[in-house]
Amino acid sequence: MSNSPILFYIDDDADDLFLFAEAAAELGIAAHVFSDPAALFQTLNNPPPVPSIVFADLNMPLKSGHAIISDMRSSSSLSRIPVVVLSTANDSHNREKSRDLGANYYICKPTSYDKLKDAIAFSVGIDWNTFNASGQAFVHKS
Repeated sequence: MSNSPILFYIDDDADDLFLFAEAAAELGIAAHVFSDPAALFQTLNNPPPVPSIVFADLNMPLKSGHAIISDMRSSSSLSRIPVVVLSTANDSHNREKSRDLGANYYICKPTSYDKLKDAIAFSVGIDWNTFNASGQAFVHKS
């Protein structure tokens, strides 16, 4: 990962997008937020910028996070970008489906701003070239 990470985050909730962008900014990390999947994929397919990590909510009306993961993993140009689920859905079905589709890590949306910052900082600190998110390592511990 480069010295200056760039994060992309897709979510249909404007408040969550704002909090993510603010938390990343406080950490000194560039974040691009998207509420529209078409805009996300337009940017992904026409770099720069190239994200270090794509964070994705699962429950969105236009395109689910699972569909976004699947589309990214089926694209030769996007398949190696780490995808971190950031969702209120914290059930085993959604975690397993996300992992099976190719998500690299799973974070249940934190209940506080400081925990969100910690989760973002932790994700940015992962060496995605060697990280193996099997079993319990797949789910973030807040």
